[in-house]
Amino acid sequence: MPPKVKTSKDDIVKAALEVAKKEGVSAISAKSVSHHLGTSVAPIFRVFATVEELRNETVTQIYAQYIVYLKDYPFERSKFFTYGIAYIQYAKEYPKLFEALMEWGFFTPDAIGKEVSSQFGFIEDSVASLSSLSVEQAQELFYHVWLYTHGIACLICKGSLYLSEEEEKKLLITAFESFRKNYQ
Repeated sequence: MPPKVKTSKDDIVKAALEVAKKEGVSAISAKSVSHHLGTSVAPIFRVFATVEELRNETVTQIYAQYIVYLKDYPFERSKFFTYGIAYIQYAKEYPKLFEALMEWGFFTPDAIGKEVSSQFGFIEDSVASLSSLSVEQAQELFYHVWLYTHGIACLICKGSLYLSEEEEKKLLITAFESFRKNYQ
């Protein structure tokens, strides 16, 4: 009878996630993950053909966790505002994971627009109702505010900007109000 499998795919991906949280996705290697698991590299290559395949699976899991983080973030003012604060807080709490999502193309304007529309549906519901805008104007407003928010998140992620959550909220409110004036 063949030996019982002791290290599952889930275990391997969880270990890779821990490596990514501390050192980034590029630090994921058979050696770093096996060290975290306390095993040899054999279980990793039993499940994944290459380290790149493991990295891809890890980034997919990072993205899934990111979406859960956004959805579970405590509601404030509106879905639109909550999303912005959650986005910045994710970059602050998980800078290496935020970097990974940027590097792997999850944070392009098109990707964000599609994801936000499908996951949260707040472009039409939240921004348009808050501002009495058409859907097109709401999408444009979202794009401008997202670029601003993304800039803050990137600066925080890289350690170039330190803000309290209250300061972040004030900046987002000011940006939203300033951009919204273009549609009045």
